[in-house]
Amino acid sequence: MTRSLRSSRAPDRALAAALVALFVTSLLPPRMGTWVAWFAEKADLLLVPAAAPFALLAHWLAPARQAPADDALRLLESEARRFETLFAQERAENARLRAIIRDLQQGRELAPDVSVRLVATPIVGTTTDPANPLLRAPVGRADGVAVNAVAVVQGVQILGRVVSAGTRSCLIQPITSRSAGAIEGVILTDLPRAPGAPAPAADSARPALRARLHPMRDGTLQGVVSHERDPATREVLLPSPGDTVRLDDPQWPRNARMLVIGTVERVEPAAEDPQRVQITVRPLITLERAAEAVLRVAAAADDRSAEPPP
Repeated sequence: MTRSLRSSRAPDRALAAALVALFVTSLLPPRMGTWVAWFAEKADLLLVPAAAPFALLAHWLAPARQAPADDALRLLESEARRFETLFAQERAENARLRAIIRDLQQGRELAPDVSVRLVATPIVGTTTDPANPLLRAPVGRADGVAVNAVAVVQGVQILGRVVSAGTRSCLIQPITSRSAGAIEGVILTDLPRAPGAPAPAADSARPALRARLHPMRDGTLQGVVSHERDPATREVLLPSPGDTVRLDDPQWPRNARMLVIGTVERVEPAAEDPQRVQITVRPLITLERAAEAVLRVAAAADDRSAEPPP
């Protein structure tokens, strides 16, 4: 019995002794605790190899997040992005100006004998009447713009005519506006179809196909094509999708002659005369959404057209 009591009290004494030793050790100066490092080194020999796989797993499951950049670095990155944007804007503006120059030169080639001055302008707004949309441009009589001046986009695509001109602004009526009225178009059938193909000889030139085109609600123009035959084969000449339709209307200024109305989108039998065909012509762009235009301001001696029909 005595021996059993003594054996049960041994662990208690050992625990009490360990606590007292830890307490006394904690009060000693740090320089007197260096002997503990010897035990720590021996423990590391056992624990570090076993802990390495668990550390790799922990890093894979929860990778370390990058520390946020300081204010100076963020400022430099912001400036770099800003200069990249400015560079892209300048490059786009340079391309736009080059396109305008190319379009202006192309428009001059259509009527080299007509004295015309080209005025480039942005489109800054539209009127609120959906049945008769008018485009507003910030040029007017002070810039030489008058009523009936022809507006084009992409150099040769007719946008419309100026129907009202103030001192510093004007209103342009697109040819696709329902109230713009009909317009006379022509398809030149004697032009070469394939790139590089020679044009027909003068004595075998085929007549042009004419059509009076009316604006529709979907931004296109429709009209019945004139009945023409090839003088050499006597076959009826028919238009094809993709043909270019040009302006040939005496009610328009001379400097607008042979400008592009659009391309043939669809060819179908005419409702009132099945022996003839009707074409649907779509302009090269959606005219009501044009962002820029070029006004062809003609000299008085060259502008022999009448005012636009009411």
